Amino acid sequence: MDLEELFDQNKRNRKQAYDQNYRNNDEEKSHSEHDQNNMLQNILNKLKENPRLKVWLIIAAIVVVILIVIAAILLFPFLVKIFNIISEKGFKGLIDAIWSGSK
Repeated sequence: MDLEELFDQNKRNRKQAYDQNYRNNDEEKSHSEHDQNNMLQNILNKLKENPRLKVWLIIAAIVVVILIVIAAILLFPFLVKIFNIISEKGFKGLIDAIWSGSK
């Protein structure tokens, strides 16, 4: 066996190991995607079977929407002030206003 054959065989072995590892990664990805689909399907089945859970989820969604609306209402004057500073003085004026503090 020559040195060239030895090095050639090492390259072949590395390539086979790489190919095998690549195939295993593909299988793991497909299994994880399948698990995520199963999890989503299980949640949907639980929603169909449990009307109380459905009601709680609807209430939670309404509360989240209300909180987002309240946050937008509270932040609206602040956002208007920022847009006025940007329109009058540009971003440099905004940075200066933030750096010097509110007066």
